[in-house]
Order: sequence, then C-alpha cells, then structure tokens
Amino acid sequence: MSAVINRQPPPAMNRQTWVLMHRYAGLAIAGFLLIAGLTGSLLAFLDELDIALVPELRLAPERPGAAPLDPLVLRERVERSLPAARIDYHALHRPAGESARLYVNRMEGPPGQQTPVLYEVFADPYTGEVLGERRWGAWVLDRAHLMPLIYNLHYALSLPYPWGMWLFGAISLVWLLDGFVGFYLTLPRGRQRFFSRWQPSWRVKWAGSAYRLNFDLHRAASLWVWALLLLFALSSICLNLGHEVYMPVLKRIVPTVDVHERLPNLATPLETPALDWHQARERGRALMAEHARRDGFELVHEDSLMLERDHGAWRYAVRSSHDFASDHGRTAVYFSAATPEAEEIAFEHPTVAPGNTFTSWLMALHMGKVFGLPWRLLIVVLGLVVAMLSVTGVVIWLKKRRARRAAQRAGAADAGTGPGEREQTAHQLA
Repeated sequence: MSAVINRQPPPAMNRQTWVLMHRYAGLAIAGFLLIAGLTGSLLAFLDELDIALVPELRLAPERPGAAPLDPLVLRERVERSLPAARIDYHALHRPAGESARLYVNRMEGPPGQQTPVLYEVFADPYTGEVLGERRWGAWVLDRAHLMPLIYNLHYALSLPYPWGMWLFGAISLVWLLDGFVGFYLTLPRGRQRFFSRWQPSWRVKWAGSAYRLNFDLHRAASLWVWALLLLFALSSICLNLGHEVYMPVLKRIVPTVDVHERLPNLATPLETPALDWHQARERGRALMAEHARRDGFELVHEDSLMLERDHGAWRYAVRSSHDFASDHGRTAVYFSAATPEAEEIAFEHPTVAPGNTFTSWLMALHMGKVFGLPWRLLIVVLGLVVAMLSVTGVVIWLKKRRARRAAQRAGAADAGTGPGEREQTAHQLA
C-alpha cells in the first residue's frame, strides 16, 4: 500500500513578507546611508572646500614669464627631499593657479613589519619646494585633514583596505535591491483605478500628524528620486565591488573591455623598471600618438604616468576627444615595465566598448563630473534626501514598534481581567 503524499506548493511571498524585508534591510543600512548621504553632499564640492580650508597648500599663484618645472623633474626633486618616499603615480597636468599634488608612499612601522602609508604632498610647481603634506584619510580633525577624512568616510568608513570598501559595497548591493522592494510597496493593490490610487504615494500631507508627515516624506521623497537612488547605489557597487561583482555581471550583459584581464599579475612586485620615468613617458607618447593616428581621435593634454608594480606595467594617460568627464583624462595605454622593449599590453578609453561607455557615465554622474554646477547641486540635495530617508525610515520603525508593544501590553492586561472588570474599566475610561 503506497502512502499518499500531499505536496503543497510553497506559499507565495505576500506583501507582509516584502514589508519585513524592506524594514530590516533598511534598518541594517540606515546608519551607513546617513553617513554616505551627508558626506556625499560635501564631496560634490570637494576641491572647492579643500582649497578654501587650506589655500596655503592647494594654491600656487602663476608667475608670468617663469616656466614651471617639467613634471617629472619636479617628481624627482620631491622624492629626493622626502625620507623613505616612493612616488609611483604622477600627474603630468596641473590646473592653473594650483600647487603640484603628489601621492607618496612611505614605509612605516616597526622593523620587519613596515607597511606603506599614503601621504599627499604639495609642492611649488616652479621650484619643487615642498609646501606641506598630510596623511591621506587620517583621523585628524584639522583643516588640512578634514576633506580627505570625509572622502574616506564616504568611500570606506575610514576602515582599512579592503574591508571598508567591501563593507560599503555590500551595503550598496542591499541598497540597490531594497530600492526595488520599496518601490513595489508604494504600488496600490489591484488594477482598478491604479494611477488614481497611486497618486497619494507621491504627495506629502503637510497638515497631517507628525507620524503621517514622517511617513509621507519617506515614501514620497523616495519615489520622486527613485531613479537617482538606483543610479547612485549601482555606481557605489561599481566603485567598491568593481572586480568582485560589477564587472563580472556587466561583461555577461554587454561587450566590455577589462584591461586588468590583460595585465600580468606578478608573484613579486617589480622593484626596478627597465625604463626610467622619462623614457617611459616618451614610450607612452609614441604609443598614444600611434593610437590617435590610427583611430582618429584628438589628444588634448597629458594626464598622468603610473608605474603599476604588481602588474609590471606602465600606464600613460591623456585627455582626449574620447573623454567627457571634467576631471581626469582616462584615455590610457599600458605597456611593459619589465623589458626595455616596453611592449604594449592594453589600450582603453571611456567609450572603447558599450560596457565601458555605461560605466564611464555612471562614474562621472556619481562624482559630479558632468553637466556642471546644476548636477553638483542636485548631488548635494540628493545626499540630504538620502540622509532624510535613513532617519525617517528608523522613525517609522520606532513608532510601529512602540505601537506593537503597547498593543501587546493591552492584550495581556485584557486577558487577565474578567468581563465585569473590563466593562467597569471601559466605563471609567469613557
């Protein structure tokens, strides 16, 4: 005799399940998004604020009739003047009126346990004299360190690499998914008069109770900026989990050039490159000129030269007609630093493939490097909205939690009294 097994289908996820998911995902990331929103509003004007705070470091007035030092000569002078310093990245272009900025790694710590520590050094572009320095992202609350600290809080909570990046990347992933859940919860049930019944979700009842106002602000504000919230959540995943999550998924969807797939990974970082910095710049210029001639793009100015020791490669970057962001040139050629022939390894620019074009726009929008002042002001407002959504979400949870506890206490008290007592109590309350 065979047993009859009643196979019930798994219960579908009802609305209450999504409510719980939205509630606890929101609570888990609210504090982090509060920090990200407030710091992001400030970072929309990072350079302007930093220059206002430390003009003695950031500014170097132009000297009519005097020629600034060749960038690589300046680099050599600064490196010689600093103890135990190594400069593996150097800018080849400087905004007029600003000092030269160099990123210097110094080995610090007890003997045998030294690790590289990043410093930002400012130098006079005409003499190479060091104007000052600061440890990047250090917990020092003074004028010089304030904006780098805010940057590191926004990017990685000032936690050690890569833990802070990964943590904020995971938070961004939860934020992205929770955005879809929150949007779904604003939709009215059923299809009849759908849009007319959805309209209240977009409005704020300013004359309502404090709780109603808090709830309406949370729901309506998130709807009005929903697409922007998704954009910034996705770009945050790209910034913090680029190699781990973003690029593998993107390459499955659209054609994408990932130069890191082509760069060799050395067991031991390259100590001494086959070409010196001047030779590497000349080689980079020759390779870039050949690409410009062959592909038909225009060179605007040099941007930077970088020695990637882990890959045994040089990266020579320029600003070209392919670049649309207002900060750095990202048209770059990679070539070997391990051999005198300096063979080309890879070439990239912001629109080299559909996936790269999408990513370049994503990053430029996140950093406020397109559409000028109006977009940066919008980023400021959006950062404040993200902070407001974090606070109002927690307030909604606290109000509902208190209401549930009050109902539970009332139910327990009600269960412990007889009908006559309940009637007498109701009469007294009336």
